[in-house]
Amino acid sequence: MAGINLSGVIKGGLLAGLLINVSEYVLNMYVVPIGGEDAGGSIAVWVVYAFVLGLLIAWTYASIHPRFGTGPKTAACAGVTVWILHTLLPAVGVANMGLMEFNVLALAWTLVEMGLAGMVAGRFYGED
Repeated sequence: MAGINLSGVIKGGLLAGLLINVSEYVLNMYVVPIGGEDAGGSIAVWVVYAFVLGLLIAWTYASIHPRFGTGPKTAACAGVTVWILHTLLPAVGVANMGLMEFNVLALAWTLVEMGLAGMVAGRFYGED
């Protein structure tokens, strides 16, 4: 069994991060616009954050594909796994505490976004 191809993780992760950045821009500017004090933080931090998520998705794919096989289904599963841990569980927690509203549209959007990001990461990850 070969180890994880780090250059493949970086290549696939950066492309997945680019997809996440574009998708989040569309979501937060046009679909569910946020503004004022809700915008929060520096845009540069969120851009880097999205690339880190892309790298995490690519690493997850590289870690699970020997057991589950290569291809878009496994890649989408890697993206959905990261979505569950990164988006769904924290959203349920903060909504339960009354800190934020539970936005089903944003959750559905990010679910598709992360699944597609997983497929991009899987497509460009290679064992070579």
